[in-house]
Amino acid sequence: MLKREVLHEKVLVKPLEAQKESVGGISIPEELQKKPSKGIVIDVGCGLKDRPMVIKKGATVFYVFGAGTKIEDNGEEFLVMRDTDCLLQIFENGTE
Repeated sequence: MLKREVLHEKVLVKPLEAQKESVGGISIPEELQKKPSKGIVIDVGCGLKDRPMVIKKGATVFYVFGAGTKIEDNGEEFLVMRDTDCLLQIFENGTE
């Protein structure tokens, strides 16, 4: 992975895979699969002078559909988006 620094109020998110099968096990064609709107926060910026970051590295976030700028690194896809595009963050095991 490239050396990186997320700037200002931005977050770097690794989108989670879209669901490829229905609950009943039926395969969903790629063009009908929903685009992911959930991902893992890989890195966060330092925030703005008057608004510190509340999103934490490692949290799972739900974000606005279509948010962010797609970037690729070593074949992996990431999104860089504003912290305000994140609607909800979830922590594993209730930790922050």
